[in-house]
Amino acid sequence: MSSGRQRLGIALAAAGALALAAAPAWSEAPTRASLNAAIKSPRIPAEESWVWRLSIRGLPVGSLVAASGRPGKVDGRRVIISQFQVKTSGLAAVVSGVDDAFTTHVDLDTGLPLQQRTDVAKGKWREVDFHGGGSFDIVRYHEFEKEPVRRQTLPRAAHPYDFTTLVHAMRSLDQPGKRYSLLFYASTRIWKTELTVVGRETVSTPLGRRRAVRIEGRMKRTGRDFKIDSAKERRFVAWISDDKNRVLLEMKAKTEYGDLRLSLMEYRQRGTHLVARQ
Repeated sequence: MSSGRQRLGIALAAAGALALAAAPAWSEAPTRASLNAAIKSPRIPAEESWVWRLSIRGLPVGSLVAASGRPGKVDGRRVIISQFQVKTSGLAAVVSGVDDAFTTHVDLDTGLPLQQRTDVAKGKWREVDFHGGGSFDIVRYHEFEKEPVRRQTLPRAAHPYDFTTLVHAMRSLDQPGKRYSLLFYASTRIWKTELTVVGRETVSTPLGRRRAVRIEGRMKRTGRDFKIDSAKERRFVAWISDDKNRVLLEMKAKTEYGDLRLSLMEYRQRGTHLVARQ
């Protein structure tokens, strides 16, 4: 995989879509609460599916498709499997073809990831095992050839989210002014992250004008010693529908490729079917 394709793939995967921008001073406001502790009943509906359109600089470049299965049990835990697939289309596929899948085993009682698998082109894949004891393992595979396991130890009870579980977590946030701190895992790195629930507003989407909860996020990458190792930060804005479905309607970020946007085009879940207006 070329470095350019890899960067674009990360960006389009929306975990990487939370893109680099110049940063003001990092906030250490005491009003932030731990997201892990704040969410008592994670909102993770079974058997739902999503389709988002991916655009850069206002031009469609591909899609992000997601689906969740039925709940089950793994080692005594209630678990649901959720998968996201990002794929470029049209000219973007010719210039930098991306067709990557991210599969997460989610703990239904905590809303946190237990395992994540990333499948990319040419048979490359990576698995990450998260442990509640404050560490996670990264096992990399390349065409079934196992590389050494890397373990990173985190502060006590600091279980990180991945993109799948962060989207689900944001569905539970609706109190304006509330701020939350969390750890976010993306592309083998841990990011210190802060979410702010800005408030409610009406947004124009492919589904029509919708009432939504606006959430703003800020992220800073950490090194192996868990110290922030970058003077830059990633920022994003997400809009969660202010209705019973609580779906991710839109997400925007500034990236090295230009303004990136995720727009919900279709959503299905047990009797509910939302589809973009033609």
